[in-house]
Amino acid sequence: MTHRLAILMLFAVLAFGGQSKGQQAEQPKPQSNPQQDQPSKQPQQDQIPKGMTFRVSSDVLVANLVRKVQPSYPLEARERHIQGDVVLQVWIGKKGNVAKCRVASGDPALRDAAKEAVEQWRYKPIMLHGEPIEVESVVTVRFHM
Repeated sequence: MTHRLAILMLFAVLAFGGQSKGQQAEQPKPQSNPQQDQPSKQPQQDQIPKGMTFRVSSDVLVANLVRKVQPSYPLEARERHIQGDVVLQVWIGKKGNVAKCRVASGDPALRDAAKEAVEQWRYKPIMLHGEPIEVESVVTVRFHM
């Protein structure tokens, strides 16, 4: 019996560091690191880096649209019965204006009319952490007879 008891006690010492039930190990104190004491140069999560553009879904843009100019159907396209969608990549500024617009796809007869209309659209400013941000998204303009 004493042999088994000695083995169990040895196991307890090795497993629990020789501490009894009520004792706690003294935690090592963190050493002061001069680099950690200085403020971090990286932006905090609630700060938005300047000049950063965020990508948002087209649904977010639709929800924030306040002024939509309908494109005029080009006469040549109407006469030739051309219809379809024009997809535009748009960048919206902090004030909600279309800062940049680029045609991604669509019939060449419809592209200019779609771009001219979308460049006049206005949005409520998109907000992040209470600050307006610049966003990039996709807009689809439909031309159907």
